Amino acid sequence: EITSGETTRGGERAALFVMLDPISEALNQVKGSVNTFLGTQEEPPPTMWGQLTDGCQLSWTMRIACFVLFLVFGIFFLFLATFFLLLPTSFAKFYTFGSIFIFISSFFLVGPGNQVKSLFANKGRAIAFIVYVITIFLTLYSALYLGWITLTLPAVLVQICAALWYGASYVPFAQNCLYSTAKAVLPI
Repeated sequence: EITSGETTRGGERAALFVMLDPISEALNQVKGSVNTFLGTQEEPPPTMWGQLTDGCQLSWTMRIACFVLFLVFGIFFLFLATFFLLLPTSFAKFYTFGSIFIFISSFFLVGPGNQVKSLFANKGRAIAFIVYVITIFLTLYSALYLGWITLTLPAVLVQICAALWYGASYVPFAQNCLYSTAKAVLPI
């Protein structure tokens, strides 16, 4: 049961908050102006995406450890692929998995966002990457699903060339060197 005294006090509080609200807004504006003048602007609270990305960041030591781990797995799969040179389907599987591990290892050095930005910074690099990804899928599809050696071997060869061209795009003049070497050796 509410008495009339409690109702009056509740009404007085509401009236007080209504009176103080414009004063509070004015103080917040003054505080914002002072902070802007002094260069001590308060940062807005982090968004959910910001909190998620902050929680997923790795220390430099962890990034190097993950890079080395994925690189070792990639090299292991490439080494294992050499034992299956006479079985092209098995060779294609191991070579492709090794290639994927090595490519993912580079994400740990520069970060996925920077890696994707650098993929499309250079036209030759972007084309090599797109051809590389298409041949990875083509190699796995022809080796695992179709079992066609006649499609698997050319896909692996194009995948190797695309990987070399992609890797060379990060080294100054390496693509020119590869092109001139291929032009001298092959009837282009």
